[in-house]
Amino acid sequence: MNQKTEYITKLPGFIIGGAPKSGTTTLSRYLSKHNQLFMPEQEMNFYSFYEQEQKYSKHQINHPNNFEEYKVHFQITTNNKDILSGEKSVSYLYIDWCENIIKNIKSLHPNADEIKFIFILRQPVDRMFSQFVFNTGFDEKLSFEEAIEAWDNRKKSNWLPAYDYVGASKYTMSIATYQQAFKHVKVYLFEDLVGQKEWLLTDLARYLDIDEDAFKNMPEKQFNTGYMANSNFAQQVQRIQHLPILKKMTSFILSENRKKSLKSRFFNKAILDTEIRKKWTNEFTKDILALEKLIGRDLKHWLV
Repeated sequence: MNQKTEYITKLPGFIIGGAPKSGTTTLSRYLSKHNQLFMPEQEMNFYSFYEQEQKYSKHQINHPNNFEEYKVHFQITTNNKDILSGEKSVSYLYIDWCENIIKNIKSLHPNADEIKFIFILRQPVDRMFSQFVFNTGFDEKLSFEEAIEAWDNRKKSNWLPAYDYVGASKYTMSIATYQQAFKHVKVYLFEDLVGQKEWLLTDLARYLDIDEDAFKNMPEKQFNTGYMANSNFAQQVQRIQHLPILKKMTSFILSENRKKSLKSRFFNKAILDTEIRKKWTNEFTKDILALEKLIGRDLKHWLV
């Protein structure tokens, strides 16, 4: 007779907390393939929305509604009880939310002080533009600079901070707040993942105290390259395709080559105007220099 599989709850020992559009999805895919780690597929965002009464009108995020629902995502079989579990939630770095998120983590997670936080940061304007391009597949209908300026009014209409392009690119105060609240905070750069993947994964393995050799010869993961619809028709198709059930159907029905062919026909690679990038980079100079000191990394290339 088959023995019944038994499960235990193993709450996250590590959290990838942002920033959005900085390689967090790619990084989490690498980690999820490691045999000593477990990560649920769903992005949790639980501690961001816990006991929030505000109802957001745009670009809703699917998240557990209570701690019992949250724990369900971290069920581990008893024969894997030594595995390290983790989660990815890019909303945890948002400057206006992080203090409340930290309070929620400390009040709910029984081993909060031992959690190892991982943040991956991208040049602020490049991150903003990548988020903007992503949002055009949902509710974003303005130009890049119009969308930036629209945030104050959108905030009053309860749009999610995914549309606060500037606010979500201000990292320094958020990172400092986490460093003050927790003893384990690791910060990487987007370019580490793009250009020094082996070093990053080795360093991360040592940080998480897992076998670094398991990352060797791991297949390259695809970065989410930004493309914009080249017609109203393509934009409507893109928005419909983002619906969860259709997204699964598309992945099942269409081959990768077919999806690439359709993308090249209906979408153009998004390119940020160099003058606009320079203008907004200047706006971030003070924050970039402060971040440079905070994390001990040379960020002069972000100012170019």
